[in-house]
Amino acid sequence: MTDASSAASAALCTRRATTMMNVLRHRRQREIPLPTIGAIYAAAVTDRRRIADVDLNLLLALEALIVERNVTRAARRLGRSQPTLSSALARLRRHFGDELLIRGPGGYRLTPFAAAIADDVITATESVDRALGITPAFDPRTSQREFTLMMSDYVMHTLGPLLARDMLLQAPRTRLRLLQISESITVDHGSRLREVDGWVLPPGFVRSTPHTSVYTDSWVCIAPADGTGLGEQLSLDEMRQASWLQCFRHQPEVVPILHDLQLYGRNDVATVVVESFMVAPALVAATTRLAIVPARIAAASTAPIRILPLPRPLPPLVQNLWWDATYERDPAHRWLRETVTACGRKLDDA
Repeated sequence: MTDASSAASAALCTRRATTMMNVLRHRRQREIPLPTIGAIYAAAVTDRRRIADVDLNLLLALEALIVERNVTRAARRLGRSQPTLSSALARLRRHFGDELLIRGPGGYRLTPFAAAIADDVITATESVDRALGITPAFDPRTSQREFTLMMSDYVMHTLGPLLARDMLLQAPRTRLRLLQISESITVDHGSRLREVDGWVLPPGFVRSTPHTSVYTDSWVCIAPADGTGLGEQLSLDEMRQASWLQCFRHQPEVVPILHDLQLYGRNDVATVVVESFMVAPALVAATTRLAIVPARIAAASTAPIRILPLPRPLPPLVQNLWWDATYERDPAHRWLRETVTACGRKLDDA
């Protein structure tokens, strides 16, 4: 074989070898190697060891911190001391590399990471409860738990005294906080409702969350004792011409007759809007305005007002207790719900 033919043969072999290597390389890139049984087992063991390194008590502490959003209340929820929960929070922060709870206006709030894992943490805690057959105990006679409810000043005035008395009799060591609710809070009810034990509100402000009826009231129209020029019977025409004091910005959504006035073109139907029922009689008495308020408010007021029959009856004002679904299986919260509704029945029966 000549030198030229030898060189040509070597070049051909080189090209074939290069082509084969390229084919094998592309094939390896397209193929996804299947994991071996040993690799699967090793990964599973690694995951189990990682879980085994986590103290299960930290899961319970994390759940309490997410629900209560306060170290002190979380400690009371678990029957632990505040330093113990503070230590658990520090360990959780190191574990996740996240602050979890940060101080904000009005108290602590969850970080975006904590809010994202909240539902999973609560679900995991419930699963552990079911797996271990754990039923948290609650004895109202010895419990030191703090309950927080948000409601209007009107509900505080009507339901509050009965609730405070019954809780003192049945659970003398518990604490009750009654906070005044505002319409701005109900806009973000999905996260804000979880911060407390419940809201007492009429239907229409909160949706898709557990609730129960507490008590009902009727609506009445109040006017100044004199100076309005109105007779004993209020007509629709007189209502359309009157100036109004409106209790809460969204009251027309709850009181149909106020909504009807807006349909008649009275977009300025409310010249004064106040986020309170209790001060409405005093404001009406000092002006020539009318207002529609719960009957119990009008009956209890000492302001110089008179009650006028409405041209047509209105649906009753229903007050519901709304709570976050995470409290559904909590025995202490179940007791609270039963106590609140029992007080509501006393109001309806009075």
